[in-house]
Amino acid sequence: MLAWLLDVAAGPGPLLALAALALALAAFAAALAAPVRASGAEHRARLRTTLRDRTLRTSYLPLRDPGIPGRSQPRAPALA
Repeated sequence: MLAWLLDVAAGPGPLLALAALALALAAFAAALAAPVRASGAEHRARLRTTLRDRTLRTSYLPLRDPGIPGRSQPRAPALA
């Protein structure tokens, strides 16, 4: 089937053509797989939105363990 590739009398022509085709297909596949990068303004806007959403999500989280060693305990209310 691929005996023409191993034929020494044919010279390097078929083998070079196959190598060039494989290289071109690999480059095409890499170009398709690479994500499209956003422009600078879009990237900054997305980062700003992400940071804002993260602060809104985390600003009202209760303390996970208020009795952890090293954390100061809240004061008791006054009896006044």
